[in-house]
Parts: sequence; structure tokens; C-alpha cells
Amino acid sequence: MSISRAFTLIELLVVIAILAILAAILFPVFSQAKQAAKSTACLSNMKQIGISLTLYQHDNDDQIFFRTVSPTSIGRTRVTNPTFMSKTLNADLYNRELWYNLLLPYVKSSKIWVCPTDDLPTLSPDESGATTILRSYIVSAAIEDLSASQIPSSAETLVVTEKWSGKADTWIDQMDGDMLPQKANAMQMNSPASRHSGGMNGAFFDGHAKRITPGQLWTSADLSGCRLIHLVPAPTQNLNAAGSSTGLCDSTMSVCGRGSAESYSNRFTGTDPNFCNANSIQAQFTSGL
Repeated sequence: MSISRAFTLIELLVVIAILAILAAILFPVFSQAKQAAKSTACLSNMKQIGISLTLYQHDNDDQIFFRTVSPTSIGRTRVTNPTFMSKTLNADLYNRELWYNLLLPYVKSSKIWVCPTDDLPTLSPDESGATTILRSYIVSAAIEDLSASQIPSSAETLVVTEKWSGKADTWIDQMDGDMLPQKANAMQMNSPASRHSGGMNGAFFDGHAKRITPGQLWTSADLSGCRLIHLVPAPTQNLNAAGSSTGLCDSTMSVCGRGSAESYSNRFTGTDPNFCNANSIQAQFTSGL
């Protein structure tokens, strides 16, 4: 006669404890794998954006898009009078000229502007002005209105990267604190988002895409865009019109406005909002590094 034997309470508790240990070990692994997959999907977006940048340049005499955001432009805008392009005075034209709307014909789907890791992408205007586009990405102001012949190192020239969810900006301004370390987290930038294990994905002027870190941008005049700003600043007439406002320039230009000081100090520029004024960056202008 066979005798059935039930599990004892101790045996059940041991099994439960083993399962709990396995769950504690495996759940972080699954989470990391999920985050890695999202980062890979974001990098795939950037690769497609890189291709779209190349196609756009080919259709526009090897020149990248320009930016005018106010009646007094402080960028390199190619238009004689930027007033007609301002958001308030000619919203239709302004919306059509937003960089992601200009690239949309080359990528076909606006879903490409969203990083899967970004839980709160910015709701942004499409060509008609309707806020229908979700966006996780942002463009470097350093490349505005430049042609391929003006880029000394296209493989090191960042065009598109990621932004933090709370930032509605469409462009990264090297000059107004966007690239400085955060006050609360000195290893993160104010606007570019290092949400992928301390790094961010980016698309470059030559069309390739790769992961970069804030540390790499902070130590390179090329990756940060500061060399381009130094070599091809905003026209003097724009900077003069901007007055004390911080324009596309650095402190080597006497007409470069300094803007309002940051409310906190950082290890690169103190309270100066213009990252391109960092001594470590400006030393690279003369050394050729």
C-alpha cells in the first residue's frame, strides 16, 4: 500500500524562500534587458535620423536647416529680416521650418521622434501648428545654417540628441546653460538627457549615430559644438542687436553678450551660462585639439 506524504510547512517555506531569491536575482536582469532594448530602439531612431540629415543636406546644397525664434535673431540665420520667421508674427512659416518637420519627409513617420525610454515626450506642433507630434529629441544650435564645407569634422559634429522630459526646447543652446551640469546632479546636463545608463544617443553631421556621454561632450570642443561656434559665430550685426543677450558666440568676441548669470556655480564656467567660455574648451581652440 502506497502512503501519500504532504509537504511540511518548513519545506514549503524553503521553496518560497528559494523562489523569492530567484526573483530578486532575475527581475533586475529582466529590467536591465528591457532598458537595453529600449536604448537600442532609440539608437535605431538616431540612425534613421542620421540618414534623413544626409538626404536633407543633399536636397539643400549641403546646408543644414536654420533657426529663427525671435524678431531679433542671435543665431546665423540666412534671412535678411528674421522678423517674418518669428513664432508670434508668422506662426505658419515658423512651424513649417521646425527641424523635425523639415526632416519628416525623409523619415515618413513622426513616431521616430520618440525615445522608448522617455515616459513623457514633449507634445510639439506639426506643420499646421497642431500639437500632434511627440518628441524626445533636440538639435544642437552649433550646427545652425552651416554647410558641409564649414564643418571641420563632420564625424564629430553632433546634430540631434536626446532631451529631458521636462524640456520643451527644440534646440540645445550651448550659450545659455543647456549644456552645463545640473545643480542637483553634477553628472547630468541641464537639457541633453543621459537617460541610457548615463549616456545619450546622437545623430551626427556625416549621418552616423552612436551613444555618447555628458563627460565626452564636456571635454571636447568638437562634440560640444563649441569649435563651430568659435569658427563661425553669429554675424556681428545679430550680436550687436542682441545686446546683453547671449548669442551664438564665445568670450573671444568682444560683441558676445554674456546674458544673465546662472543661479549656481559649476566646475566649468562658474556662473557664466555660456559653456563655450570654459577654459578647458577654449584651450582647444588655439591648440587645435
